[in-house]
Amino acid sequence: MITKRQKEMSLGKCAVHVLLQLIPVIDIIDLVYVTNKYWKRGKVLAILTAVFVCILVILGLVNKVIM
Repeated sequence: MITKRQKEMSLGKCAVHVLLQLIPVIDIIDLVYVTNKYWKRGKVLAILTAVFVCILVILGLVNKVIM
């Protein structure tokens, strides 16, 4: 809601953002997108977080296949 007020995010985009925050892993991707698009801060940290999450997901899938 803060982004909606300060950065003129549309109500539809705000609603989609809230819904995406309820889905694990997708919420991190959505947060990285909103951080980079509307706030323009923390880009390096957001990219590192996204890479780390992708690595963890891949390791989890590999572990699932092996077990």
